[in-house]
Amino acid sequence: MEQFVTAVDFGETYFKLVKASITNDTLHICSTYKVLTRGLRDGEIYSKSEFQECLASLINKASTSKEPIHKIFVILPSNKLNVTRKKLELINEKYPEGLTTKEDIINLKKQMTTSGLKENEMSVGLYPISYYSDGRDLDKIEPYGERCHTYGLEAFVASLPISSSRGFIDSIEEMGIGVLGAIVAPIANSSLCLKQNEINTGAILLDLGGDGVSISAFYNGYILANYRCKKGITNVINILSNSLAIDFTTATEYLYKYGVGSSKDGGSYKIIEKDIKENEITEVIENGLNEVFDEIKKVINGFINESADLPIILTGGGANIYHIDNSISDILNRTTYTRGYSKVGGKDYSYNCCIGGIIYYLTHK
Repeated sequence: MEQFVTAVDFGETYFKLVKASITNDTLHICSTYKVLTRGLRDGEIYSKSEFQECLASLINKASTSKEPIHKIFVILPSNKLNVTRKKLELINEKYPEGLTTKEDIINLKKQMTTSGLKENEMSVGLYPISYYSDGRDLDKIEPYGERCHTYGLEAFVASLPISSSRGFIDSIEEMGIGVLGAIVAPIANSSLCLKQNEINTGAILLDLGGDGVSISAFYNGYILANYRCKKGITNVINILSNSLAIDFTTATEYLYKYGVGSSKDGGSYKIIEKDIKENEITEVIENGLNEVFDEIKKVINGFINESADLPIILTGGGANIYHIDNSISDILNRTTYTRGYSKVGGKDYSYNCCIGGIIYYLTHK
């Protein structure tokens, strides 16, 4: 039986939608759409009317008479994502026989996600490190059947301000659109872009967005840190536009066309009645990108030891820039890859988050 799932990635520059069908456990991408928006600011809804108008536009484009879209899977921005390592121990009064059922484990996780959170926060993810009972470490295996007086869990808890996550869901449901579920962007991206061994042994995920760069670190099966750089790809486009006196649209086109050091023959191209050599374009692009890279480098070196040989995986629209992986690898001195779903527009990395969200939904429903 064919099943359809639609995911929407709410970015600050673009809202992006991917509609997929699943037949015999095979994922097929039916359609991809994006719409420019200014409905968000710093990860929260800035203009509710524009937010809803942009989402309605995406839904209308992707809906068909045979397969209208009534529900979506939501990918939330990670601007205000907080990841905290927590340890919770409970006296086993309700379950004197110990953790004997799946419901006991679920109850423990629920208490972990609500215990100690600030009043204005809500949990959006829990990543167990280890379970323990009566002081004994039970490793990461969920301890069904474990009999104990006290039981506990150590885990990373990811949380967002209620105003952020609840605001998105309320605004969507107000439009008559159901919400299948919601996760934050780094978790969605990791579901598609990271290999299992990278999640276990460690990797850094860079989501190169227009209004900023999200930096997430994964290790031993969970996300352990998330940071955001304020300078993004839009910053580079503005520098290119101002330096060469060209409009924003043209600057965007040439950023992705020429990228980092693409010139081999030093040719020239006429842009708005002004001859500009290609190496002039790439030089300005490199200078603009270096501003972004410098901020990324400071953040990464601030929480990860330089000797830790963790690869960098690129995603987001900025990953489409020609040779950007080589440039980041040289500057950060780390092995760097770009990853995506090859069947989408010749690997358009800007849709990675949506596709990863669909994969996450299918494996966790």
